[in-house]
Amino acid sequence: MVNLENIQGDLFSRGFPKLNETYYFFSIVPNQEKDFTKALNVLGKSRLISSLKEVLDHWARIDEFKAKQHAQPSVDFSSVTIPMANALIAFTKKGLDKIQAGLTAGALGLNQLTASDRGSDRGSDPAFAAGMAAEDKLNDPPVARWDPLFKATTPVHGVIKVAGSDPDMVNSRLVLIQLILKLGTLITDIAGQSPPTSVSSRIDGQVRPKDKGLNGHEQ
Repeated sequence: MVNLENIQGDLFSRGFPKLNETYYFFSIVPNQEKDFTKALNVLGKSRLISSLKEVLDHWARIDEFKAKQHAQPSVDFSSVTIPMANALIAFTKKGLDKIQAGLTAGALGLNQLTASDRGSDRGSDPAFAAGMAAEDKLNDPPVARWDPLFKATTPVHGVIKVAGSDPDMVNSRLVLIQLILKLGTLITDIAGQSPPTSVSSRIDGQVRPKDKGLNGHEQ
């Protein structure tokens, strides 16, 4: 039996329900690896990182609300939004290396990622280990055309994605996570800014923005 409380929620095929979302990229401060792993453990117990069960419950609430809309066509529900926010955290290979440095040697089994023979090592992922700049088979833009955020000299060790019903709920969830991970002490911003977002280290946006002729709704 799979424990849905032990799986990050965005792995579900429908993803997070959202109208707004933020991607916050961060770097782990040098020589703070051990304290960061402790903070990461606290974050995992805080329930600020959404489990698959939580996300499935959120989608069930949305589906129930949509059924109610369908059953009452004469009622205007256009101004009604179900308040919610969800978050995930993910790491680059360099970020996992930093976490490994704060743990018992070999605890993450990162040596498996660099194996080139996928047939003999099911855990191998040499493309992930090499990094995006070294991968030329994904038809990505060349490094020279990357967003400024990803060309910064500060290494990207991880990303926090927060999605929700409105910008305030998204930002509040992000701030709580940053407090646990001790922004400015254990983690730091990436020295870069992604237009049109005015905040360093972040990419903010509305899902399906209306100014592009889309409906602006994902819920």
